[in-house]
Parts: sequence; C-alpha cells; structure tokens
Amino acid sequence: KNIKVLWLAHTGHLLDQAYETFEDNISETTGRETINIRVVASDAKYSKASDINTADDILIITTQTAISNWNSRALDGQGQQRKTAFEEFIKHSGDTGLFLVLDEAHHAPAYGCRTLLIGAKDKKGIKHIVPNLYLLGLTATPTYNDERRRGWLFEIFNTKIFKKKGIIYEADKADLIKQDILALPDYIQKKTEEEIEVDDKTYKHLVREHKDVPEHIIEQLASNSRRNDCIVKEYVENIKKYGKTIIFADRWFQCVYLKEKLSKY
Repeated sequence: KNIKVLWLAHTGHLLDQAYETFEDNISETTGRETINIRVVASDAKYSKASDINTADDILIITTQTAISNWNSRALDGQGQQRKTAFEEFIKHSGDTGLFLVLDEAHHAPAYGCRTLLIGAKDKKGIKHIVPNLYLLGLTATPTYNDERRRGWLFEIFNTKIFKKKGIIYEADKADLIKQDILALPDYIQKKTEEEIEVDDKTYKHLVREHKDVPEHIIEQLASNSRRNDCIVKEYVENIKKYGKTIIFADRWFQCVYLKEKLSKY
C-alpha cells in the first residue's frame, strides 16, 4: 500500500529473521512488481547507515544504529549541520505514512529508544515527523527492569500518542506448549538444607505480600557455597536424565563458581 516499513531489532540474527520472513511472504501480500528492502547494521555484511535511501520501502535496522543516526550532529563539508540518510528516510515517510515495528519492545522506555520514538524536551521523535505513524511492539516480557521508567512502556504505546492502545495479540502459553514452541514445565523442588533467618518485616514482605526476594537475600543465597554445591551435585548425579541444561543463576560470581565446580566433576 506504499506505506514505508521501519523494522527495529537489537541483534543481527533478528534482522535476518525479519528479512527472510519478508522475502518468503511479501509476494503474497502485495501486487507490486518490486519492493526495496534494506538491512542496516554495523556488521560489514549489512548495508551501512549512509546507504539508506528514500526509495527504500522496508528498512530493517538495529535499534542502536537508528538511535545513533537520529537527531545527530553530523556536519557537511561546509561545517553546516546535515540530516543523516536515516533522518531523510523518516522525513520522506511523512508523505507516505510509516509502519514501525519495534522488536524487543520492552526496551522502549530506555532514554535512547524512547527519544527516537516519541522525543524528549529538546529532541523530536519519529512521531513528530510522521503524523501517519503506526507503532507495533513485539516482546515476550512486557515490562521494564527500571521501576522508575516502567510507566513509559504504556505511555509510549497508548492512545495519547498513537491510535491503538494495549495488547492487540497475545500468544497463549498452553497453545505454545501444544505447538512444541515452549516445553511443558516439570517443577521439582529440592531441599538444600540451608536456612536463612529473616526479620518479621521481610517475612511479611515475602509470605503475606508475595513480593520479590530482597536483593540482600539473593546476594546471600548466590554466595552460599554449600547451596551452590547442592546445585552442582544435583546435576552431576543426574546428568543422563537432564542432558543439556540451562542453569539460571542470580549473580555473575555464582555463575563462575558453578562453572568451576561443574568442570571439576
């Protein structure tokens, strides 16, 4: 429909997935003879940001590259501020309309990404340049780690700024398990025989209010060598049963400890 597409993703393999999916399916969705697709990233196998052209129909680019090429202070040969090729592409999209897809959309509240999309006090966002803007966020974790900025996620994707609000599609966990996309969880609790004493306030916080485990307790658990040895023992004694295994640890030093102990055995 001649609307430009901007696809933002964080890694090369996500760019490749997007490109391959477009390539496999786009002929079924449009009657146009040609569609110009460009993939841009810092890796030499992709196009450079300076190669972006207003004739591109679909631009698949790393979020980091887009941010660094937005509101840049690039100068021309006469020392005058000039627009980057990416900025020219967005400006041209103001005439055609733009469908913007943000993969790993839970990163949207971060300052660089947020400024790119909706701007800041002293900087314009894409929404200011393209009045006819559609924004789609894709994420498996619709939240943000920094509590102070968590509200931005819904601020960015709400009706004040864009035309659609909230979650428009959500995959059901049971359906994903049926399709063998997710594994069926088999929860097995193991006693480590390690006990930690907590005060009444923390106990209420954990048991009655069902809050997250406080950082100081996580630190204590992660550094507990006897508890870590119990984890190693569990795997070593059941290696045939578990096979290839991912161990989610809480701290980097715990990862190092587990690695050294597992290597030893």
